[in-house]
Amino acid sequence: MRDEPVVWKSGLTRFSRNPDSLISNLNRAYDNAVVLRESIGSEALSYIQMSVYDMENVAKSEVPLLEVQQVLDNIHAFWGIIVSRHKTCH
Repeated sequence: MRDEPVVWKSGLTRFSRNPDSLISNLNRAYDNAVVLRESIGSEALSYIQMSVYDMENVAKSEVPLLEVQQVLDNIHAFWGIIVSRHKTCH
């Protein structure tokens, strides 16, 4: 059981170099969110930023799936803000 986090950590390092990985896409989403900050708002940007931060913590965690759950929660919160802003604009 103690070897599982090591396998996860090495896998995360490998995935961070893959342009199709979750961490690579989160980094690109963050870059886009910074550019769109005026349109999406600071609160939405902060959820993307927290997702990147939490994903980076996955590699350090003894329980990586809990960290991944945080990432998913932040992504859902981001989309919730975007959808609610869109509804109020129309």
